[in-house]
Amino acid sequence: MNVASARVRILIRVAGYALSALLACIFYVCWIATETSFSSPGSVRDQLFAALFFCVIGGFSAALLVMSALWIVVVWTFRRIRRSAAAYFACAGAILMLLVGCVATSLSPKFLFVEDQTFFEGAFIALERQGLCLALSGALLGLGYWFFAEKHCTSEGKLRTGAIRWKPGAGSSS
Repeated sequence: MNVASARVRILIRVAGYALSALLACIFYVCWIATETSFSSPGSVRDQLFAALFFCVIGGFSAALLVMSALWIVVVWTFRRIRRSAAAYFACAGAILMLLVGCVATSLSPKFLFVEDQTFFEGAFIALERQGLCLALSGALLGLGYWFFAEKHCTSEGKLRTGAIRWKPGAGSSS
């Protein structure tokens, strides 16, 4: 494998993580907006804005940033064990998002009307209130990463786009 091929694979993986993180963020915002629509009246625009604000301030975006560093370990581990890719990335994303999301939510700034709580109390409250949403967002992140990135890289290190295989130096005139 040459350097150009390795760089392209890295770019595909970074773009795949970014796209899947965006997909997970959209799912999270829609989930929170739908959840708040049952408890408080208001327009859809107001609920989406509140959910987006909560996504940025509440710890989900911080969890995605921290997970980007941890995702390197997930991909490295996948290269070693080579199990079912879709199931592996979905489970890894769900577990990581649940853990990192609860920690980030517990550490995120609280409003003045929220009572003081310890770190573990905050993490358990986040698990109770957002556990399912975080786990599904993480599973969607993992599946999205598999679909956008890992599915296009074969075990031999060659890039795959449908039935056409990319080979370095192919197409150059001799």
